[in-house]
This record gives sequence, C-alpha cells and structure tokens, in this order.
Amino acid sequence: MDKEKLLKKLIAKFVIGQTLASAFIFLWIFAHEYGYISKDQFIKSGLIIFAVAIVFGTIDYLLFNKKSKKERLAVMPLIISIHDTEEKLKKQKTILYVLYFTFFVGGLTFRSVSVVFIVMFAVSPCFNFMANLVNDKIKYLENKPEGLNF
Repeated sequence: MDKEKLLKKLIAKFVIGQTLASAFIFLWIFAHEYGYISKDQFIKSGLIIFAVAIVFGTIDYLLFNKKSKKERLAVMPLIISIHDTEEKLKKQKTILYVLYFTFFVGGLTFRSVSVVFIVMFAVSPCFNFMANLVNDKIKYLENKPEGLNF
C-alpha cells in the first residue's frame, strides 16, 4: 500500500474513532445530566462502556499494534513539515496536553451547567490522540532516517 493510501487510512481511522468515542461519551453524560437515565443506570452503563473499551482496546493492541506502528512510521514523512523542529513539536505537544487537561477537567466539572461543557469533555480524548501523534513525530525526528533532507 502506498503512503498516500496509508495516510488516508490513518485519517479515516482517526476521524471515525474519535467521532464514535466522543459520541458515546457525549450521549452517556448527556443522558444522565438531563435526567434520561438514573444514577444507577449511569454507573452501570459507564462500567459496561469501560469494560467494552478495555476489551476492544486490548484486542486491537494485541492484533494490530505492530502493523499500526509500521503504518504510522511509513506516513511520517507526509505528516512532518520541513518547518517542524523538535522544539516546536515539544511546545505543540505541551499545548495539546494542556488543552486535553483543560477540556477534560473543565467539561467534567461544569457538565451540569451547559451542553457545551459536555461537548468539551467528550472531545477531550481527541487532543490526547493528537498529542500522542506529535510525540511520534518527535521520536521520528530524533531517529531521522538517513537521506532525509529536513
């Protein structure tokens, strides 16, 4: 598979995965905060969602981790800009982690105030994924393959 197809596949996996995760989190929190489900149902459904996520995450890790790492490594030259430096990427990673923490804590703390805070909480994992991708970029630049001109 060529690199452009791998990049499209990575983007599609990101968009679909983050959309589904955010939707589940949003619906779960929204249903509780606006009285559609009781506290007991909220806890039970949260535990079920958590268990299913752990099972599928473990299966995904065991089956596809090596392949996923190779795919990410293959598309890194397409993702990394010639203007990216390790210092800039480290700042970007810090900003993404701060956004993740802010959205997570802010959304969780003020979820009963407005739907906007529930949305903030629901999209917070997206920032964590992007920070991890930036971390992969940093590792790639640190171990830059020979012949790379940037």
